[in-house]
Amino acid sequence: MNESDSSLVGLMPVIVALLAVVLLMVWLRPKQKKPKEQQNTKLDQVIIKTYTGRQAKATALYKADAAVMASKGYYPTSQSWAPGAYSGGDFVIALLLCFVLIGFPIFLYMLCVKPPGTLSVTYELRAATANTPKDEKTCPSCAEQVKAAAVVCRFCGHKFAQATG
Repeated sequence: MNESDSSLVGLMPVIVALLAVVLLMVWLRPKQKKPKEQQNTKLDQVIIKTYTGRQAKATALYKADAAVMASKGYYPTSQSWAPGAYSGGDFVIALLLCFVLIGFPIFLYMLCVKPPGTLSVTYELRAATANTPKDEKTCPSCAEQVKAAAVVCRFCGHKFAQATG
């Protein structure tokens, strides 16, 4: 056995440990999910959608979807943000791997990087009412009435698409 073979044998545990860390980080990395949609069977008047991801991304997905839902007559009535959390099993696995020194970087990763949370939004179908003035429109983001000519909602700052005519 020559000198280069012995150095490769010495590096083998380090290479295996790094490979295991990379595989576990990929395994622990949160998966991106499409918004879930639950429809109430009671005349389909209430729809609950969930947007998964970091809070800024989930909010951006919600705002984009709110405009589409508003065109169908559905407006948001409530929303709630639930931050993500690792399961107890993930921490147990990282703790057990600490005995083989691979778990320390994984454990630190789990402490520093939080998994994505869930934004749940409830949409409610609102029929066009006769008492709504024709010079007002409903904001798809906050469901408040604003002037029809408004470019930005005065309540939440939502920017309306410009009508080109």
